[in-house]
Amino acid sequence: MRVLVYWSLGGVGGIQRFNALLTKALSELGLDVTVLMPSNVNVNALRRYHGVNFGGLRNIKVVRYGVVNCHSQYCNFLNLFVGNNVLSELTRHHDLLFLDTLFLRPFHAGTRIVFYLHDRAVMTSKPRPVFTLKPHRLFLQGLLSLGSRYDVLTRRATRVYANSLFTAYLTENALGIRPGVLYPPIDTELIRKYAMSNKEPIVSMLARFSSSKGQDFAIRAFSKAASTCGDEEDLELVLMGAADDLTSLSYVKH
Repeated sequence: MRVLVYWSLGGVGGIQRFNALLTKALSELGLDVTVLMPSNVNVNALRRYHGVNFGGLRNIKVVRYGVVNCHSQYCNFLNLFVGNNVLSELTRHHDLLFLDTLFLRPFHAGTRIVFYLHDRAVMTSKPRPVFTLKPHRLFLQGLLSLGSRYDVLTRRATRVYANSLFTAYLTENALGIRPGVLYPPIDTELIRKYAMSNKEPIVSMLARFSSSKGQDFAIRAFSKAASTCGDEEDLELVLMGAADDLTSLSYVKH
């Protein structure tokens, strides 16, 4: 069986960890796997942070597509067009697709698909919770919604999974489809020393550093809680996550 795994986003965050470990598992099953990834994905970083050495995998072919030389959500939007053009050419040569985006061009109707929905994969005009509302991103969300192939979910997909209960709820609320929930794998060794216990009053958050993840909200909420519980002087907030581009690094500095 010929399998294609499409990476729509660069970086070293949760979705890249999922895709890397998925690729490794498919390789170990003896399948012929093509990985379509952005040119800015650093395979050395994948090995260092996620423990997947692409050079040591069998039956793996890596195809890279070019990306624009900038760092923002709108740059990612432009990169999707480039990736989709290459994807539409490759689908005819594969029996099964693993996709992590709905922003797609039309392709062969008979291709079997496994979707892994995350973050903003499903857009809807229905109100969203206040803490996820980013007014400056509404235009981008509108463009993504117009270009999303929701019909592929209902007509062609063999399996649909979401990365959280929230994404699954949003998908069901918007499209009437209830995905299974498959949480991204996390590096337990990295966070083990911060494990919660009665003797360690620590609040932890694990997510890519980005305004969309709400670390600023977590800091404000923690600060308010800490000021209310003034007797807990040793209370600590630990934020962990990837910061691999200029946008993420500037957000961390801010």
